[in-house]
Amino acid sequence: MFACVNQRSDEFRTIEELTCMKEKGEIMHYVRNEYLIRRVSTLSLGVVICLMLLMMGNVLYPDAQRINVPEEELEEVRRAAEGGLPSFLKTIPIEDLEEYGLSDQRELNQAMVGNPFRIYTVAPESILDYSREMSLEEIISPTSVWLFPVIVKAETRALLTVDVMGGEWRAVAIGRSGLAKQWASVVEFWPSSEGYEHTFVRVFQAKSDFVVLSHPEKTEVTPLESACVSLGLSEAETYSLSEVMMKLQKPVQDNLESSQFIDQER
Repeated sequence: MFACVNQRSDEFRTIEELTCMKEKGEIMHYVRNEYLIRRVSTLSLGVVICLMLLMMGNVLYPDAQRINVPEEELEEVRRAAEGGLPSFLKTIPIEDLEEYGLSDQRELNQAMVGNPFRIYTVAPESILDYSREMSLEEIISPTSVWLFPVIVKAETRALLTVDVMGGEWRAVAIGRSGLAKQWASVVEFWPSSEGYEHTFVRVFQAKSDFVVLSHPEKTEVTPLESACVSLGLSEAETYSLSEVMMKLQKPVQDNLESSQFIDQER
């Protein structure tokens, strides 16, 4: 489903690295089911309202169902995205608009943020110690980073990154259209309307991105372009969680050993 091409290495840098790069002038576009309640006679109106707000939050932010993010925090994240998007769009030179999936000033003016998804990761030790009995929930952990699709004419064109900086949620980067299109293709091919839940997982040590497709019948993993390149996976196939974890073990181990060698040389 996806063509395997090289992924921008900036996507795997930490916020601290990107901040340093900005200070050096090396980065231009960075700042770093329906729900039915049958009987409510014993519930107070306030409790009912709280339940409704929680339900609405989970519809707007499907990812919140997995990690139980408070509604107030989700709203802060969205406000940061909505407030930060115009500033980032203004920094894109007209000649570079195509790289961000945009064609002209009119589309810039129409751009808005869509429903976000959070970046999850898997710690190196969880990969190296993985056994087939482990579930997804046992090995992944959420990062502080949220990605907001930048929407124009109901299409995902780019991704706006929101993270915590100085104790506040801020829009910190806008990414080119490559990863945005990959995410949109996955969500379209395996839609939520057919029971799929999508979890974006980034393994920094292997420079690999995946989307975990959780379904009542089974859980599968589809590799994005970076994982195709790094791990030799096929863009036309989905994999079991155990298959992906086994593929990750060698590059992660190599990365750790390389890091240890560099530390010893210093």
